[in-house]
Amino acid sequence: MNRIILTLAIFLGGLGSAAGQSVQQLKAAVVRVVSQNRTGTGFVVARDAHSIYIVTASHVVTGDRTPRVEFFSARSRPVTARIGKTEGDDARGLAFLIVATDALDGEEPEPLRLARDVELNGGEEVMTIGFGRGQGDWAVVRATVASLEGRYLKLDRAMQEGNSGGPLLQDSQVVGMIVQDDLESGVATPAETVFQALRGWGVPMAGVAGRGAGTVRADPLDKSGEDNSGRESAVEGALGGIYIGQSFGQALNGQQYVCNAALNLSQTGAMVSGAFENNCGDRGSVVGEVRGTQLIARISSVLSGNCNLAAEIGAMGQSLAGRFECPSLAGTFTLQRR
Repeated sequence: MNRIILTLAIFLGGLGSAAGQSVQQLKAAVVRVVSQNRTGTGFVVARDAHSIYIVTASHVVTGDRTPRVEFFSARSRPVTARIGKTEGDDARGLAFLIVATDALDGEEPEPLRLARDVELNGGEEVMTIGFGRGQGDWAVVRATVASLEGRYLKLDRAMQEGNSGGPLLQDSQVVGMIVQDDLESGVATPAETVFQALRGWGVPMAGVAGRGAGTVRADPLDKSGEDNSGRESAVEGALGGIYIGQSFGQALNGQQYVCNAALNLSQTGAMVSGAFENNCGDRGSVVGEVRGTQLIARISSVLSGNCNLAAEIGAMGQSLAGRFECPSLAGTFTLQRR
């Protein structure tokens, strides 16, 4: 399929608060990941009306484009996931998976919360939930952070095969992710690294704990001269005009595409409408609405039919950034108002 479209389907729903969650609630967001080569752990970081998004260690899914995922609420009934993005060549890399919500019959899990501002230097008590060999299913393993070595956290105990990809938790929030097992000391990557990878892959991180967590803010000084640095941007009526930029996509057959794209939008109240086109031969209409700092919509594409749309809205509506998803194509985009 020699095309890519400017559709903007994104990880909606954000990340729900994990503070104060019980162990059972935390387990609901942790999944078993089974690929052709090994079993590991993953956890839910976002969801929308159509998809659930899971982060794991890239080596857990290396060589398998459609791993199986088992949820706590649907044990013994694994469902098929697809790879959104993976750092497959990095032994301590990350990956995210996408599971269709209609594959689950039960209640959808609340995403875990990434605690970006928690500094771990050694001596802090943490725990992980996972599927370490010999530990059982959704086993709770407690550990202590031994040290911070480079950009990784070193634990005071070994992590078993099957723990890779599991969340490192403190006070019910994710402070890291296990990326290496079968060592004298387990290794985890901090939540900040996980956040940066997900943001780079087009995941809107609204709701993540700390550092504004990607929340769109107003300019520090608005036209009145009032300091608004602590207020969320008011986006009602902010969208309008032509947005131009690039989209990056990948088809189901693995072929990748880069297109120059333009989106012409108008907004009335919370409702948004417009049209898009790109230099890869596609065009279509956009109908949706603004929800907080997100644009949520449906695309009608000449080449790919109906696609979902969502995007993080930049301050004062000056930019749009997110991820698109169609039946045979998915990817990310960034656009600036001209």
